[in-house]
Amino acid sequence: MSLSLLHSARTTALLSTVLLFPLASLAQVISPTIVSFTPTSGSSGQAPQGIAATTVTITGTALSNTLSVLLNGQQMRILASPANTATSVSVQVPREAITGYLRVTTANGTALSASKFTVTRPAGTGFLRLVTNSFNAFDAGTYSTAASTDLDHDGLIDLLVGETTGTIYRLEQASANSSTFTNLGQLKLASGTTLVNDVAGATREYAKPVVTDMDGDGLLDLLVGGEDGTITRYEQSAMNALTFTTIGTLPGITAGSTVKPSIVDLDGDGLLDMLVGGADGTVRRYEQTTANGAFSTTSTNLTTAGTTATTIDVGGYSKPVFTDLDGDGLIDMIVGSQDGYIYQAEQTAANAATFSTPVQMTDVNKTAVDVGGFAAPALVDVDGDGYLDLLVGNDIGTIYQYEQVVSVASPLPVQLTSFTAQAATTGTLLRWTTAQELNSAKFVVERSENGTSFVAVTEVAAAGTSTITRAYQYQDGTTLGAAVRYYRLRQVDFDGTTTYSSVVAVAATVSAVTATAPAAYPNPFTNELTVALPAGSGVQATGIALLDLRGQVVYRATLQLSAAAKVLPALPQLPAGLYVLQMTTAAGTTSQRVSCQ
Repeated sequence: MSLSLLHSARTTALLSTVLLFPLASLAQVISPTIVSFTPTSGSSGQAPQGIAATTVTITGTALSNTLSVLLNGQQMRILASPANTATSVSVQVPREAITGYLRVTTANGTALSASKFTVTRPAGTGFLRLVTNSFNAFDAGTYSTAASTDLDHDGLIDLLVGETTGTIYRLEQASANSSTFTNLGQLKLASGTTLVNDVAGATREYAKPVVTDMDGDGLLDLLVGGEDGTITRYEQSAMNALTFTTIGTLPGITAGSTVKPSIVDLDGDGLLDMLVGGADGTVRRYEQTTANGAFSTTSTNLTTAGTTATTIDVGGYSKPVFTDLDGDGLIDMIVGSQDGYIYQAEQTAANAATFSTPVQMTDVNKTAVDVGGFAAPALVDVDGDGYLDLLVGNDIGTIYQYEQVVSVASPLPVQLTSFTAQAATTGTLLRWTTAQELNSAKFVVERSENGTSFVAVTEVAAAGTSTITRAYQYQDGTTLGAAVRYYRLRQVDFDGTTTYSSVVAVAATVSAVTATAPAAYPNPFTNELTVALPAGSGVQATGIALLDLRGQVVYRATLQLSAAAKVLPALPQLPAGLYVLQMTTAAGTTSQRVSCQ
């Protein structure tokens, strides 16, 4: 080839590369991000008090067509309204939810929130009451083990019950918050055949199920422990489907024999932990190696804490489940045992993988809860009252139902229904509401930089005794000194008795020191919108205008504003959607988008 021809060929190749480069850039995959979520805390609902499960709106980028949102291993229902967009997705807190980080997954990747969503839950007395020893007269045959979910996302609980021969029954709630369940028969594969937990055609006995979304694709995964110590994964055949596809055994995991898996995120790193009980009475921990990925094949045993730490052992055939019974932010492990008793142990600290020594759960007479043999607990809020029920399988195949005992003779002085923290340029806005108050003197707002050591910030007078909903708020104007700040409420009675709320965390997404633009929050907002000028601004006349996307003014006011936050007065009820907020001072006009939901 001549030198000129060689030069021409190289030039053509170079031009091709240059021309193709922009096309490759355009095709670049954009992974989702989470900027914030609101509210930062909420409950799974309390139907008797008319409190619905909390709707959480996550804002960020590249959130279109969100496949899955997990809260500490539990799938959150993605709501159709408000619609999922590129910048937001709204989900509902599930009934059995535990405080934890939010993981959002789309087809292009996954993102983890910077702070935890705090699940608020009413605290009972710590005692259990037997409701029935034959829940809905169901009998699986022998060795029943239950798990709760909502396969078709119709708002009704699906109770999946494994039994000796390796099949799994589905019982569905008759109506919302009903204690009546209908036995719809054994689960089936997409092919129409009965799902039987087996290996190479040899039936595995003692099917022990748990439900999660292991890979974040929006399809529920059914993980089933078997007699031989392995765990088999089955995945929903389609969104909301009642049938499954066999994926196969989880590779490299053998946890003794007759194993029962459970899913939670113990250490708060956003990776799921699979906790597996077995015939030896211990609980093994396997952690995902990557987000939405496989579990490590190396396990560690759960232990107590301290220099004399011992392996947790409930005697034999341990079957663990995890929750936060008392809403104190520490995970409780509820473990069934071969002896028929149910044991409880509490996480020694937030994000710790160690627990207190397990103790037997009892009724109000301090008599140990006993289902006869091979207790297999599941956590379900059957009646939607906010208190988790225990549905406990056993060796004879029935289901016992226990509910938490709530003291009615000595009611809690305050029924706190929400407590949220919102970062802003002017500090942190704290809001809380109560459904009722009894001899309540004051609320003490406490703040922490590390989540453990709290100091009092201010006191807010309480209502005394009240049976109506009351709303409170306080603006903590100090600059966030840490990436995450923690708050809690100390409620004080007239007699000096104190009660603490759950802890809420707020990320320092906005800096009061460096902010140069006016603030508007919460965003999205509902009935109230709070505004403030940049840090250091003095009081000055400020024109406020709120425009819809057609440019039509829907609200106008003139306020004396400064860096101190102020709620817009007489804000009308606005349709959901995007608006432009204009704030005009002597220095000029600024505009920013806000969303009403």
